[in-house]
Amino acid sequence: TNHFPGIPVWPLPRKQATGRFETSFIEARRAGLEVFLRHCLRRSQLCVDTPILKKFMRAKTDEAFDLLKKEFDSRPPNVKCGEFKAAFASDLRNSGISPDDGKITTCKAFLEAHTSQLRELTDGLKEVTDAQRAVTKAVSSAAVKVSKLCEHEFETLASVGLAENPRSELASGLRSQSRTLESFPAMHYDTLLAASEQELLEAEAMQEALESLEAMQKELSDVEGKVTNLEETLIRVRAGGEIPSTGTGMARMLGISAPKDRDERVRQMEAELAEKQDEAAALKDFRAAARTVLATREIETFLHAKVAEHRQTKQSF
Repeated sequence: TNHFPGIPVWPLPRKQATGRFETSFIEARRAGLEVFLRHCLRRSQLCVDTPILKKFMRAKTDEAFDLLKKEFDSRPPNVKCGEFKAAFASDLRNSGISPDDGKITTCKAFLEAHTSQLRELTDGLKEVTDAQRAVTKAVSSAAVKVSKLCEHEFETLASVGLAENPRSELASGLRSQSRTLESFPAMHYDTLLAASEQELLEAEAMQEALESLEAMQKELSDVEGKVTNLEETLIRVRAGGEIPSTGTGMARMLGISAPKDRDERVRQMEAELAEKQDEAAALKDFRAAARTVLATREIETFLHAKVAEHRQTKQSF
């Protein structure tokens, strides 16, 4: 989201310090990476129009991945903004309207409650799934015990002419029921659980996309604050005021560092101000583009996909 603010990106599977070489964890992480890539590959903006996913695929070690992250995180805002606007050029061109802040605010409020409810639902479905599997196992065990009991009493009952054994019919019915349950040990509640887990991840991804815009706004406010401070400082300095210390005053007093010319220092401050102004302008442009794509495309796409997944889950269940 640092590179695609306002865009829900499927999360990478979490790492863990212990047990990371266990077969179950390796398989779960492999499956998680597969899902991550499948979601990314659905969007050309993430896998074709920008180089980050291609480079991520080439990173074979944790060290290479960390270096890649530092490389992309260190890029200036104008580079990130240019890449984002190029990737989402058609969306920005076709939006034709200013982003609707009301839609973003409403979506944020919805997700705050929705993710909490989805977590509760997921926990509840885990309990149901585990309980149903336990029932299935218990029914299978009971069916086996009834069958053994029938076998044990058969000869004794037959010796007194009791050919009919109602318990045998019960055992047959239990075996049939057990076979049915073993075909679907969780009675399809695992289907609901998997759908709920996926829906929660998608909601959290959208929530993170919204939060990334808030982070951008904070970063922009910080840079604009620095611009204001530099402007006010330059006004005072140009009027003959004292130039702020750069932290090397003692070094100059001791002769370790050469004295700085006042005009040279003013030029440095002017250059720093121009750099911060450019950074603020790029961040403002970047945030506006991200808000436009979020409000005019991403929120609606997210909600439509949610309903489609509900329909599919209903049919599967």
